[in-house]
Order: sequence, then structure tokens, then C-alpha cells
Amino acid sequence: MTSLKKWLSLHRRRIAFLAVCAFLLYAEVQLTCLWLINQTLDRVYHRIDDCPVREYGMILGCSPYTQGGRLSRTLDERLKSGAALYHAGKIRKIIVSGGKNAEEFYDETGYMKNDLIRRGVPADVIQIDDLGVRTLDSVLRMKHVFGVDDFISVSQTSHCVRTIYLADHYGISTIGFGAADPFELPGMMLSSDVRVPLACIKAVMDVLLHRGVKNPYVRSYEELHSAD
Repeated sequence: MTSLKKWLSLHRRRIAFLAVCAFLLYAEVQLTCLWLINQTLDRVYHRIDDCPVREYGMILGCSPYTQGGRLSRTLDERLKSGAALYHAGKIRKIIVSGGKNAEEFYDETGYMKNDLIRRGVPADVIQIDDLGVRTLDSVLRMKHVFGVDDFISVSQTSHCVRTIYLADHYGISTIGFGAADPFELPGMMLSSDVRVPLACIKAVMDVLLHRGVKNPYVRSYEELHSAD
């Protein structure tokens, strides 16, 4: 105990400095997240009746399973909302956007399409984008690969605000539909998922560093269909 006190005494200035830096970094992350939410939250809808009509809806994917092997409630709520929007006539076509993970043996978009069909959505109105490995990829591919630049993004609210922010920067028009969030804080439309603030920072960095320009997953709509 004495040696610990001695060490703390010798390094108290360094510890105080690191503590202040950590606090400032935390504050910066939170303020960036709040700023992004403030820019976009008014374009995220939570009631089917309030949501405008669009031709296309994009359902953003995530792993169908949790680390414990259970079905993901997060993805289930997104698919439930996407199917509800379709059946209410708010969208006529759906693009499910996600990736494949060969190492973990799951196929996000294949799972999503099958789930939507199970919920009564016709297979012929569902398109698959299995190169939407990041939100930025999904947004840019909607315009440059599928030729769609006005659509409803379906995900949890904390994800929708980032999607709208990225779309705004690249001249793409999207509104969001906020699916129920298993991590949502009571009485708030914010997620308690610790990854959310970091994802907000990542979205801002994607814009500041112009990552969309160098995105290797985007091909032009014309190039895609010239091979047909």
C-alpha cells in the first residue's frame, strides 16, 4: 500500500493530465454525437402514419445473431419496421443492405430477404445489396449502383441520423424510420449502446476525409447494368 501511495504521489501530475485529456476526449465525442443528432433527428419518423411515402426503402443490416448465438433483436426490429412500411403502402420496393461474413458463416442480406418474405413481403419487390459493409457504402451504393437517390432508411434512430448525415453530404435525399431499439434509454430517442458515439465520430470523419470518393465498393449504375 505504501509503495502504491508513493507511486501515485510521484505521478500525480501525469495522472491528472491524462484524466483531463480523457474527459476532454469523452466530451468531444459526446458533443459531436449530439451535434449530428441535432442536424438530422427531425427527419426520422417513428409512427407509420406520420411517415411520408417513398418508392424505395433501404433496410440497413447487421449480424442476424448476437455474440451469444441468439437472434438479434436489433435486426428483427428493423425487418419488422420495413415490412410494416411496405404493408402500409409507405414503400413499394425494398433494398436490404449488408454484408456477408464467410468466417462466421452468416449472410446478412440473404437472412433479411427470407425474413421479409416470411412477413408477407413479395420476393420480387426485394433487392439485395450484399456489399453494403458500412453505412457509407450502403448510402452511396443506393445512388450509384441502384440509381435511387430518394428513399427511406430503416434502422434504429441512432443509426438513421448517421445515415441522413452521410446522405446529405453526398447530395442524396433520405428520411429515416426509427425501428424500436433494444438499447434505447427510457423516455429518450437515444441509444445506450456504447458504440453509438464512436459511430458518430466515424461518420463525421468519413465526410471530412472524403472517404466516399475513394470507396472501392461503389460502381456506377451504368457500369453495373452494361454487363447485363
